[in-house]
Amino acid sequence: MFNNYFYHTGEDEPIVTTADSDLLGLLLDFIKHPSVVHFPIAYSVAIPFVAFVIYKAIASKTIKLSWWYSVVFTQSLVFLLLLLARYTGNLLYSEHGYDLNPTSEIQLHSTLGTYSIYINLVLLIVSILPFLLQRNQKNPKLIMRTYILLAFGNALFILYIGYLGGQIVWG
Repeated sequence: MFNNYFYHTGEDEPIVTTADSDLLGLLLDFIKHPSVVHFPIAYSVAIPFVAFVIYKAIASKTIKLSWWYSVVFTQSLVFLLLLLARYTGNLLYSEHGYDLNPTSEIQLHSTLGTYSIYINLVLLIVSILPFLLQRNQKNPKLIMRTYILLAFGNALFILYIGYLGGQIVWG
């Protein structure tokens, strides 16, 4: 499912694999890569700031730890949207007849996009940890702060991937 279009077999030329269409029949006509990909970019940039505000309110005991579920929900949504963005990106490549001799920019964009899925899976797991630590009578605030720092780094990473995508389209 997460195979890149571009992989090397030790030769100078990359081998390109493509999907012919929406083989699973999951996508409606209006669900295309350019529209789908902007949601995880926006959420990834917003999450660290929202998580920081929620963390501060929890730390000052203004709200309960259960508010952190909103961060977990949003991180789950980002992860699912990145999976959809990856899937629609594969379709975009094949349906629009892009050159089958990919540029290094497309390769990098594709590879980093796949890495972002795994990074966001790790972030999703870390976002759940405060609830697990609370059950063990431990303070979850360190994990929450760690999540916020990792989410901020992820936001910068996602913005860079978006920048690469823009260079491919508009470059």
